Amino acid sequence: MLADATESDNLSLNEKVAKKMTTRLSHLKHFTRMSTCLWLITDVACKDIISMWLNHFP
Repeated sequence: MLADATESDNLSLNEKVAKKMTTRLSHLKHFTRMSTCLWLITDVACKDIISMWLNHFP
């Protein structure tokens, strides 16, 4: 009886850990996607600014 209780406790603990990991992973994916978008926007903006600057000084 006691062994069964600890077994189910361990299982629910594992499930909680798994859920936390999944949430963390999805947050990480979301963050990576956002930072990639930001990086692309900044990259394009920097290229535009640099080309404008280069065109400004012949």
